[in-house]
Amino acid sequence: MYRLIKTSELARLRDAAAADEVDATEAVKYAALCEAACARAADAETRAEQLHHELMDAVAARTRAEIEAAGLRDAAEERLDAEDRVALRALLRTARRQARDNRVYLLWHRGELHSVHATPEDAEMAAEREGAPRSGWTAWPTQTPPVPACEVLWRVRSITVGGPRHDA
Repeated sequence: MYRLIKTSELARLRDAAAADEVDATEAVKYAALCEAACARAADAETRAEQLHHELMDAVAARTRAEIEAAGLRDAAEERLDAEDRVALRALLRTARRQARDNRVYLLWHRGELHSVHATPEDAEMAAEREGAPRSGWTAWPTQTPPVPACEVLWRVRSITVGGPRHDA
C-alpha cells in the first residue's frame, strides 16, 4: 500500500530532518566540548592537589626552619651571655687593679653596660668620647625614684668591688 504525501508536507519533513541533522551535529560538537572541559577540570583538580601537597611541604619546611632558627637564636644568646660574662670579668679585674677604695664606676648607655672605670671622671670622659655632652653630669637625688635605665642615655653607677652595689 502506498501513501500519498503532498509536496508541502514533504518539504516540511525534509526541512525538519535537516534541522534535526543540524541539531545532531551541534549536539556532537557540544558533547566534544563537554568532554574537553571535563578533561581540563580533571587536570585542574590534579594540579590543585599537587599544589596543595607542595603547600603542605612548604609549611612543614617553614616550621622546621623556624624551630631551627629558634634553637640557633637560643644557642647564640647563651654564647653571648657566656662571652658577656667573660668580658665583664675581665673588665672588673682591670678595674680592681686600678680602683681606689675598692670602688669601680660602671658606665651604662641606655640601660646596657658600656664600660667599667676606676673613677667617675674616667667614666664621664669615656661617655663624652662616645658623643655624650660634656656638661650636665649630675647626681640623682636620693629622695626620688630613679628613672628606668633604658630611658637614660648615659649613667654612671658605682659599685664596691667584692661587696654590695651602692649608688654614686
